[in-house]
Amino acid sequence: MKTTAERDRLVLAVFVTKAYARRLSRNEPVYEAQIYAKAASERNVRLYFFTVDDVLGKGRRREIWGWCFTGHSWVYNRVPWPHLVFDQIMDPEEGEKGAIRQLRRSRYLSWLSPHNGLPKWLTHQIVARYNNLARLLPETRRLRSIADLAYMLSRHNSILVKPNHGSRGRGITMIWREAGGTCGLRYSGKDDTVTGLTLRQALLCASSYAGENFLVITQQIPLLRVGNSLTDIRIIMGKNRQGKWLPVLSIMRIGKEGSFVTNWSMGAQEVPLDQGLIAAGLPVAQVNVLVSQVLKVSLELAQALEEGRGHLIEIGLDLAFDSNLRLWFIEANARPGKDAEHADTIPPHFACIINGALHFWSNRQKRRFWTRYRARRH
Repeated sequence: MKTTAERDRLVLAVFVTKAYARRLSRNEPVYEAQIYAKAASERNVRLYFFTVDDVLGKGRRREIWGWCFTGHSWVYNRVPWPHLVFDQIMDPEEGEKGAIRQLRRSRYLSWLSPHNGLPKWLTHQIVARYNNLARLLPETRRLRSIADLAYMLSRHNSILVKPNHGSRGRGITMIWREAGGTCGLRYSGKDDTVTGLTLRQALLCASSYAGENFLVITQQIPLLRVGNSLTDIRIIMGKNRQGKWLPVLSIMRIGKEGSFVTNWSMGAQEVPLDQGLIAAGLPVAQVNVLVSQVLKVSLELAQALEEGRGHLIEIGLDLAFDSNLRLWFIEANARPGKDAEHADTIPPHFACIINGALHFWSNRQKRRFWTRYRARRH
């Protein structure tokens, strides 16, 4: 029989792909996983990693197996049913997608992160509801027909066509107007330029490059540059034990020279935000003001997105200054990438995952107590 301490101890499971679990089974140095485990251990949280194949049985008779870190190696054991599940599935193998979708619908699991994250169009709609934040949004609309493409090109010299769900910079097409009524375009991650296209041809090219996702169109912002490279800003927001949002990582991404996207996976460099602004030629006094502005806006955005989406314990916010130092909000990510060089330290953006889960679990426990208390009284 469980003791009170064991009953009050949070069991947090991290949902990962089979490929991720295979790395754990080979005891590869998966530093990200080791840091999660260390952060959980320091906060008396039991944590393990599991895949869709590790949930066995049906209904309340289900059991679960998972990978636990012993301090030196990963061990595969039967583990307690989790109180909360942190969904970290990214890029699953084709054969496991259907089973993942089915497990995510299970009413026996409590998910912390929305499985479809913060898609671009939904994020835009949430932020647009707030008058103080709507001014940060570039003009954006869903791409349903050639008429949408024509409308946006009539208002902006160049636009970006993006897949609705995050793609790490892949699947994005830049389209611009040419003299004579034709269009030119470039694909993210490619140097080739295609010119002389009709609107229909441009639409077909963008759609085929983006894949299965529906598309959104947004105006292209003349981003602040460092040398000949475009820049944007990534702020990772996490929660403390009291459930308050905090900016735990602030970096500037300096894109690969000649590229119109600034994703790390597309060759961008990452530097601390203040250093990036100084590299762009701004004086230190002005940099301090701009950094304060970014952090203030990031807090407001995190609160708005949580109100509109719910159950978020981390958010990656992509913002940018343009060449006139106007601040823009580009998009958000419910599963921002994390760099972990070694497992000896716990970066704050990892610790905040555990803190956010503890806050959510504590509140849920309190709600259950008062529900039972009121039921007994009546």
